[in-house]
Amino acid sequence: MPRVVICVCTCARPHLLRHVLSVMERLEPGGMDPAELAVLVVDNHPDGAARAVCEAARERLPFRLAYAEEHEPGISFARNRALAEAMAMGAELVAFVDDDDEPRPDWLRHLLRAREESGADMVFGTWHHPETLSPPRHLARVRFFEPIRLGDRNSYGLPGWAGTYNVMLSRRLVEGMAEQGPVFRPEFAHTGGGDTDLFIRASRAGFDFALATDSVVYRVWEPERMTLRGLMRRAFRIGCTRIQLAAAHDPPEQVRKIARRSLTKLAQTVARLPPRVGSPAAFAVNLVRASQLAGEVYAASGRRYVYYRPRPLQVARAGR
Repeated sequence: MPRVVICVCTCARPHLLRHVLSVMERLEPGGMDPAELAVLVVDNHPDGAARAVCEAARERLPFRLAYAEEHEPGISFARNRALAEAMAMGAELVAFVDDDDEPRPDWLRHLLRAREESGADMVFGTWHHPETLSPPRHLARVRFFEPIRLGDRNSYGLPGWAGTYNVMLSRRLVEGMAEQGPVFRPEFAHTGGGDTDLFIRASRAGFDFALATDSVVYRVWEPERMTLRGLMRRAFRIGCTRIQLAAAHDPPEQVRKIARRSLTKLAQTVARLPPRVGSPAAFAVNLVRASQLAGEVYAASGRRYVYYRPRPLQVARAGR
């Protein structure tokens, strides 16, 4: 049975899955025997494409590659299936990366070291932009392209940059949180933020965390996300998620306070929008900021933004 299972959830992005699995070929196992390590791909859009990628990659990987399908659309369902499969495989530790990640070869080794030194049930690795990332000039100042600040903490005392793109969870945490219900809650399945929600609940339940700052993944930016429209959608979703998390974990008055503040800041930001022709970079920065504030106001009104929309499933038939 593997000691560590690396989980990769994917949805209709076989080209990205192919890349992350090719990167895994160079993975440094951190002193473990290859038999102690496995990679698990959970396909949330099982049309045959991801399975074919896994079959092609299986012989090249120096450790076991497992494949599972999750037919319920939504990232929470895919992540929960990953945890269930990893627990059934006997994993002591579960690491997550996204299908649009590129882990450094020493990524896992640093996660394991931080886990062994701290004994923490959550170990957060970091992310960097690829050195080759080159956003359009008028978008380069948008905050999404800034490097993370390791000292950043959210209002819940957790690293503001932590996510399932680079995290290791203990079996004790997974089983303990599963006793309370779904580990990744379904209400975040199409909005995002389910990983932060889990980290908050786990922290409040007494599970501690450690940082593995030398454990690095590079975040891949698809072309459609590196446009003004793509950045605005991302910012709007983050604003909605902020309110959704506050509603789940903070007193109602705190949520109303955030909403009032966001509405005031939105009006101020819109008023400061310069003409696009005069300063396209400043225009983009303020428009993306306004999009996040608009998302906060939108979610505070009780509405929910579906960012991760299920895609129609088209399964290839035999003979076609």
